[in-house]
Amino acid sequence: MIGVTGVTGQKKRIKNLYKGIFNYASEISVMRTYAYSEEQARVIFCNRLAKKHEVHVSHVLAKFDKRPNYEISKEIEWTET
Repeated sequence: MIGVTGVTGQKKRIKNLYKGIFNYASEISVMRTYAYSEEQARVIFCNRLAKKHEVHVSHVLAKFDKRPNYEISKEIEWTET
């Protein structure tokens, strides 16, 4: 991952924009989030779905564990110029 140097001189990691499409409870949800990786984006999306449907996040994570009922794609990839 490409980073930029911040005010403190340390490299900052750049988050990319991810789009997630999930089929949960017979409802299609389309969400976007900034994350460092696709896996982090999946966890963020699952947390949002769990909160929306008032269930524990482990239930949602298990539903989307390597099943073809969701899709995550990178919409914008930021690079250092």
